Amino acid sequence: MVKSSHGDTPFSLTYGTEAVIPAEIEMPTYRTTVVDAVNNDEELRLNLDLLEERRELAAINEARTWNVINLKRCYL
Repeated sequence: MVKSSHGDTPFSLTYGTEAVIPAEIEMPTYRTTVVDAVNNDEELRLNLDLLEERRELAAINEARTWNVINLKRCYL
């Protein structure tokens, strides 16, 4: 799974949740059997609220990295 320097996948930054591949949906695994359907919708709403904050942190980290790389150069 590809993760960026801030620990989030592109999918989670876009949709606010981690992806579950079809093999995990059809075959019972620990991850799919422990899901509480009643609380799942509520938790997804909470994650969507936090999604904007995670995007802002990613943008701050990107700007910080750009500054570290580009501001070391001497522009004479």
